[in-house]
Amino acid sequence: MYKRQFKLSDYIVMTEIPNNDESVIVYSTRTAGVILLKKATFEAIKKDQLDLLSNQELSTLTRFRILVPEKEEEIKEIIEENSYMNKEKSILSYTIQPTGNCQLGCHYCGQTHSKAKMTEYVVEKSFNRIKETVLSKGYKGISVTWYGGEPSMALKEIESFTHKIDELCEDKKLVYFADIITNGLSLKENIFKKMVEDLHIKAFQITIDGTKEHHDNRRMTKSGNDTFDIIYNNVVNCVNSQTFKDFTPSISIRINIDKENASSVETLIQMLKDSDILDKISLSFSPVFDWGGNNANSNSLSVDEFSNKEIDWSLLVDDLNGNIGNLIPQRKPVSCMVDNPDSEVFDAFGNIFSCYELPYTKKYQNKNYIEGNLVKQGDINKNIEIRNWQESVKTKKYSNCIECKFYPVCGGGCPKDWIEGRPACPPFKFNMEEKLLLHYFLKQSNNNTNFTEVQTR
Repeated sequence: MYKRQFKLSDYIVMTEIPNNDESVIVYSTRTAGVILLKKATFEAIKKDQLDLLSNQELSTLTRFRILVPEKEEEIKEIIEENSYMNKEKSILSYTIQPTGNCQLGCHYCGQTHSKAKMTEYVVEKSFNRIKETVLSKGYKGISVTWYGGEPSMALKEIESFTHKIDELCEDKKLVYFADIITNGLSLKENIFKKMVEDLHIKAFQITIDGTKEHHDNRRMTKSGNDTFDIIYNNVVNCVNSQTFKDFTPSISIRINIDKENASSVETLIQMLKDSDILDKISLSFSPVFDWGGNNANSNSLSVDEFSNKEIDWSLLVDDLNGNIGNLIPQRKPVSCMVDNPDSEVFDAFGNIFSCYELPYTKKYQNKNYIEGNLVKQGDINKNIEIRNWQESVKTKKYSNCIECKFYPVCGGGCPKDWIEGRPACPPFKFNMEEKLLLHYFLKQSNNNTNFTEVQTR
């Protein structure tokens, strides 16, 4: 292997380790691989002194794409890889919003709620569209995210839909996966049991916005009643249920965070520990964002504030033996479902969208966002602007994502936000070095031997 044919990749993040003068941590966003590298080796690479590396070391560095062929146009390779990975997907994803109804009146929600539910006709039309696409395009499975409004208020419709998908998957030997995004207010044990055992829902995302004081000020019912105690107790009871033990569905608690409730996150984490469920669930921390022009992000933390606090919260979860999930972003060939024209969102009225944030939101009820309607049976327009997001990335129409070293693990962020003039960079862009350190120290404390180490002779 001729060593001078290689160069240091533009898609790496390096961070030094406190009290360690010998090694650095290097993360390749092209492969999502992390290695421990001797400082002398890293300096030699930067100085193009590759003769200091053995062939085995060079092989490891090229496998992780920390070193790449000298004449390689990396962004061209990344785009081609993304295209290939996207085409090779065998599971087709849908988001189904069977009702526009919701019990809550959250101040940051951009939806206009109504009592509308999918009629059996809309269920049938939606299912037939899924069936036709999956079978004609040769997909091996179906993934459905149930969303709303509040999807638990349309259990009958979900049950009807699930029955049809079950029959299709059994007949055609297809894989089926379902998850749900729910406010948790109706998630009693019997409902949880039905969702898991009968509706085959394997993952739950439930929002709890900090402690009772803060949660009840922002996630109250439409009539102004508190919801924290009900939702929290529902989560605890579900985790302690026999259904959870037998079927082990994943439960993620999402915390929408701004300046108002940021101080209560640590207390909520401790509460989950005291309830003995912190190690059985996962947590996700999310900034409050603008939804349909409602300016809900006006009280948000700055990017730096949020990024720093996210590290502190992750450290606390780990200290309390909780599950902090995967700190290291994985390769992401697409930004989201908009990049696959076969992936669609259906609402209760039979409208077809490309993004789950669009239904029931006044700003997006127009031809620039609605691709078609299953009831009216007109032409389906897949050429709306948001569907052409990757072309916009390549031409730098809305952002310089294509020049960012995080592009391989970001995919360009939220197309809708960029198109509307809001930067959509993920928090890990601003705290990746700290996440790498946390990842490293967790591996060390767990005596994990899978942390690749490369050093010069």
